[in-house]
Amino acid sequence: ITDITQDKRGNIWIGTESELGRFDGSKFSIFNSRNSALKNNALNTLLYNSTTNHLWIGTKEGLYTLDCYTNQIEPVTLPDSVLLDNIVSLSFAADSSIWIANLYHSIIKYNPKNRNSEVLTQKNVPGLYFSHNCAVDDGNGHLYVGHAHGGLSIINLNDYSIKNYRHDPSNPKSLPADWVNCIYIDHYSNVWVGTKKGLSVYNPQKEEFINFYHHPQKENSLLSNDIYDIKEINDNELWIACEIGGISILDIHNLVFKDPEQIEFKNLTTSYTEQGLSSKNIRKIFQDSYNNIWIGNYSTGVDFISHTPTIFHTLPNQSKDGKIIANKPTGGIYIDGNDIWIGSENELAK
Repeated sequence: ITDITQDKRGNIWIGTESELGRFDGSKFSIFNSRNSALKNNALNTLLYNSTTNHLWIGTKEGLYTLDCYTNQIEPVTLPDSVLLDNIVSLSFAADSSIWIANLYHSIIKYNPKNRNSEVLTQKNVPGLYFSHNCAVDDGNGHLYVGHAHGGLSIINLNDYSIKNYRHDPSNPKSLPADWVNCIYIDHYSNVWVGTKKGLSVYNPQKEEFINFYHHPQKENSLLSNDIYDIKEINDNELWIACEIGGISILDIHNLVFKDPEQIEFKNLTTSYTEQGLSSKNIRKIFQDSYNNIWIGNYSTGVDFISHTPTIFHTLPNQSKDGKIIANKPTGGIYIDGNDIWIGSENELAK
């Protein structure tokens, strides 16, 4: 799973490395190169525009839009001099244009109404690193760009001056790593940066970072340091997708008054309980308009957390010493008055 979003009809759109899926609440519909105008099935990013009811689709070989009324997909073409190649990030600009980040070289601001485009490269933004993973507009004249190996850049959109921040081993308040996976701005205007070696929140006044790390000896620390996605849930909880860990949840209310070493995360990881995840390799987190939470995993599909209490509960198969036995089939179930008999391989349980 590479991205998840929702249209105004309530459909959930799921981007993967092999196709685009739409879930309408009861069934899935699939869009790929065999039944649509998509030339490449490897999707990187999605962006839904509620005003036009169009879904923007960034792939490894170009940009497309899907009309959510007709489900027709069309390629987006720009002048020949503007490269649309391996598109890794789509986000809205302050004026409702769209920021399009290619993995290499250019970042493009595109206005779908008049089809005008503005291209940011190393030529007109001296000091801009050549590879990008994400780009986010803060709405106040700054574009935050996360790079692959190039740290974090902040571009002043008024004069195209740039500040670049890198990891400095001698400075504990520098960026944790030069590889930035994601950037998220919460409703307090805090700028959160997910890197391969830790989570950061940027302090623009001091131009420094407050960093959070995984500590193996601390149960309530960040689950891992490789951060793939950050989303704010219910206005005060930050959900953080941690590679080979799960999801760490941070209460950001009054966060500025606490030492990062004293911060405790609430963690969700794989388990056979109703709060358990199916995978530790989380890629995307999305909260829909009904407050349900969708969690996209690297290889096990999508986990769904309902806003209403669950109806079903999973009863794990446990040994006498309490250890959970995975992948053990159940062959039959029989209700005998107040007792339930469960048949499995070479055994019977009540």
